[in-house]
Amino acid sequence: MLEEFEAILREEIQGRYATFDAAAATRTAALMASRNLKGRPMEFRDAMIAGTALSTNASLATRNIPHFADLGINLLNPWE
Repeated sequence: MLEEFEAILREEIQGRYATFDAAAATRTAALMASRNLKGRPMEFRDAMIAGTALSTNASLATRNIPHFADLGINLLNPWE
């Protein structure tokens, strides 16, 4: 099963994904701390997504625009 998943990543997605690495983890932690200090805590999964987007300077496609609107990420709503 793992081999099949790795084949999909390698052959079909071809590196078009961002990993949750040390830079993303650092951005996630800073983001969560900042939002907590402002009284606007963020769900951990959303913070991980935002931290990854911020650390890679990527755009984020989401229908959940309000959760990410104040983070300085280029947001796209593909359902609009």
